[in-house]
Amino acid sequence: MATTCTVTKGSKIQTAHAATNLAHYHRFDPNISTINLQDSQGDNSAFSSTSVTFSPGSGTITPTFPTNIKQLHVSLTNGHYYRFESSGQVTVLQNGDATGDFGTVSFTTA
Repeated sequence: MATTCTVTKGSKIQTAHAATNLAHYHRFDPNISTINLQDSQGDNSAFSSTSVTFSPGSGTITPTFPTNIKQLHVSLTNGHYYRFESSGQVTVLQNGDATGDFGTVSFTTA
């Protein structure tokens, strides 16, 4: 069973916090890309080879979550903070941010 999760973030994402459908909240803070899973079985199924992708709009960004991820909170390198509480949530970009700042947030377990 997997015990760790590694995240790959877009270059402008400094921090990523992800919550699973099991209500486990995992923090990938600055300079931390690998964390211990809270539940080796349930969290493994949530994070194993999954990604949160972002779709650009006109001054907006919309996330698409994998099945077992329910929230993603990110802070960008400029300090701007975004809370994505559900897949498909349309969020207005803060002044100076671009849709390309988000990239893809990918997870792998081991």
